[in-house]
Amino acid sequence: MKKSFFINLILFLILLSGITYGQDSIFPGLDFSDSINGWIAGNRGSIFYTQDGGHTWQPMDLGSGDDIADVYVVDGKEVWLISNTGVIFHTNDHGLSWSYYNSNYPFMKTICFTDKQNGWVCGGGGVILHTSNSGFSWEKQTSGTDKDLSDIIFTDENNGWVLEDKRLLHTSDSGKNWEFLSMNTDTHVNGIYFSDSQNGWAVGNKGSVLHSTDGGKNWKRLNIVPEDLYDVSFIDSQNGWIAGADGTILNTSDGGVNWNSQKTGRETLLKISFIDNKKGWIMGKEGSVYHTQDGGLTWKLQNSGISKELRSVYFVDSINGWAGGSSFYKGGTVLHTDDGGINWDLQNSRTDDGNEEKITGVFFTDKNNGWVTGFGGLLLHTSDGGKNWVTVDTGTDEDLLEIYFVDAMTGWIAGGRWDGGKILHTEDGGKTWKNQRSGLSDPLMALYFTDKMNGWAAGFGGTVINTQDGGNTWTAQYEKTDEQLTSIYFLDKNNGYVTGVDGAILHTENGGINWNIYKANANLTEVCFTDPKNGWIIGGRKKSDGTFTGVILHTSDGGLTWNYQREDIPELLLDLHFTDSNTGWAVGGTSTDLSYKGHNGGSCIIIYTSDGGANWNIMFRTLKGKK
Repeated sequence: MKKSFFINLILFLILLSGITYGQDSIFPGLDFSDSINGWIAGNRGSIFYTQDGGHTWQPMDLGSGDDIADVYVVDGKEVWLISNTGVIFHTNDHGLSWSYYNSNYPFMKTICFTDKQNGWVCGGGGVILHTSNSGFSWEKQTSGTDKDLSDIIFTDENNGWVLEDKRLLHTSDSGKNWEFLSMNTDTHVNGIYFSDSQNGWAVGNKGSVLHSTDGGKNWKRLNIVPEDLYDVSFIDSQNGWIAGADGTILNTSDGGVNWNSQKTGRETLLKISFIDNKKGWIMGKEGSVYHTQDGGLTWKLQNSGISKELRSVYFVDSINGWAGGSSFYKGGTVLHTDDGGINWDLQNSRTDDGNEEKITGVFFTDKNNGWVTGFGGLLLHTSDGGKNWVTVDTGTDEDLLEIYFVDAMTGWIAGGRWDGGKILHTEDGGKTWKNQRSGLSDPLMALYFTDKMNGWAAGFGGTVINTQDGGNTWTAQYEKTDEQLTSIYFLDKNNGYVTGVDGAILHTENGGINWNIYKANANLTEVCFTDPKNGWIIGGRKKSDGTFTGVILHTSDGGLTWNYQREDIPELLLDLHFTDSNTGWAVGGTSTDLSYKGHNGGSCIIIYTSDGGANWNIMFRTLKGKK
């Protein structure tokens, strides 16, 4: 009993709050060979391969737990990896099998090839290694320095450059001889790129952008943005891109005469890979993959590293939907889709860099007007489908956990933390909000109204309360203090359902006067019905390693019986939305994973069904490195 209560309490605290902590980048390696074949590599031998341009990523078995520092893709089959321990891995069969060469030089950082025979790696202690026989052997070259080397680029078999903090090493004879070139900068340089033997670019801290037109002998500094910049790449002498802190992306189409600046969000962007002047990918520090098909004018988020758990999902029709949750950074996460969840865009909800926004609820009355709720009294409103968000004064710093509107003007918010169950009400489309007294000493997690008068709320104290006058007065209908209630759904003012963390499913046929109780073997988080017969409940089960497996239950007889549709979803599920009896989405994840040491541990997932839950497909998920 104590163990069960402890698990339930942990889950409820995950729903109510969130534990966050950050680490270094988990995927420093990113490279594409063409429009469909790409690789990601990172900590503890984590490697992922895509054959569809990054829409889906397949984990591959390297057979090693080494942290991978960089990846170089020769073509769709041939890939090279360099690990921090100095092991060089190679495959020529899409990663089905790997050979390796132990250089015995640790702290290696980057790898580069000019053709199938000639390649170089460099890293700690000034070490540069070269192969001229497709990696069968590697020879150490004399660099002339014992300082760490962090980046390398060759434009052909002879001409190459290596980065050493604030200066370059240059060779014109395949590395037989290296000369030092001053960059005349006092800021740390993070990345270099040469499009040919003369034109080079370098980026670094404090917005440093350097340009050379004479092979790196002389450099001119450009002042474009203040953020630290980490990678630069050109596809030719005219088209180039730069990535940096706070979601910064710069692009030029005229050889650097003019640069366009944009933000993808808050995540630091570390790695760029373009295959032509239109198609490219950028990797974020936390594992996000962004893709462009128009040269960087717009970017699509393909996989998430920007979000921990997604706590809420709402669709206004079968194609337009939003999901909200916590972020690894200051400011919550709002994702938007206009194609039924095939693609998701990050909508920047941040209104204040100092605000720790954690989004808990999403609701739209139409495809333009919507609200998100969050911790600390956060309420944001959009009138343009989420392109812009403005803060709405709620008059409280209590956590706001659930929001519901019965029409464009009339809505309620439930939440609380320190001062008991909080209920707010608006009658003017969310412009102003007034307190309604719940009479409960515990926070409210769930809220549902069938019309302007009849509504229900429930939460941590195991109490269901009901109003029949629009929230002016609330009365208790059900109370069991050892239960933590998580969601409510009513089909009409008589037929309703409530779920609990301990697996409780409550059902009433008389508006809450009486309740029948069904127990499921899972922690339940959300319930949704599309008609009196068909309903779904989601949640999860905690495994021995501290992670959760998501579960989905379905009823086709109005809740008399519940069957498990899925018990193997790889993340805890937190919210659910159906637009009809076939079409539904569920979101989830966790704020932290105590079993996961290589990353901050947060995760998110979006799954979709088009057949009433007979099949669920993962549409969006955090890429995780190995434990």
